[in-house]
Amino acid sequence: MDLAAAWPPFGLRLRHQELELRPATDHDAVLIASWIPDLLPADQRYFMPHLFRSINADTPEEMTHLELQWIWRQRADMTPDDWGISLTVVVDGEPVGVQGLQAVGFRVRRTIGSGSFLVSGRRRTGIGTRARAMMLLLAFDHLGALAAESGYMDGNDASRIVSERLGYLPNGVRFQDFEGIRCRENRLLLEADRWHSTRAAWLDEVDIEGASALCRQLDIHR
Repeated sequence: MDLAAAWPPFGLRLRHQELELRPATDHDAVLIASWIPDLLPADQRYFMPHLFRSINADTPEEMTHLELQWIWRQRADMTPDDWGISLTVVVDGEPVGVQGLQAVGFRVRRTIGSGSFLVSGRRRTGIGTRARAMMLLLAFDHLGALAAESGYMDGNDASRIVSERLGYLPNGVRFQDFEGIRCRENRLLLEADRWHSTRAAWLDEVDIEGASALCRQLDIHR
């Protein structure tokens, strides 16, 4: 039995032209940890708090340990109600970032959230928008999501622009207490009907493998 047969998330692949999303491996987690010093903490504090903790780690070894623990925890804690998947963003065979998706109470709420980052040399190239769009295609068209939530902190224009391009609408403001800092979070929402009416035509060219096996593991019935 191969690894994907034993653990279906490992068989998931999303491809469009030179861009691929695949579940992060242990090797990817070590690589991701090496990117962490390049991140701006203010960009990621709320959406990917484990990365913020890693940024504050004392040594590269501690960063690697925290990232591995996060990847392992997502696998170990996956249930039909509560789950998360970190997808490595790969361009022409080179890992360049992470696109995550997660859900809480999914069987009733049918709502997903997300978080992402790219290495500095790949930002503002359109890769982040495409990666999030591919993730949304998986969530809405294959996993049965009815809504996608997102948000951005004041000043994080890159995240705001990606969300606006993909059709998210304003959904209020929330103030977060993170590490003792009061953070203003601008909430956004994209519902399935709007997604299906506004999604880009190029998404029809995205090849997705392994979604059916993932649905069986998460007890998702379309």
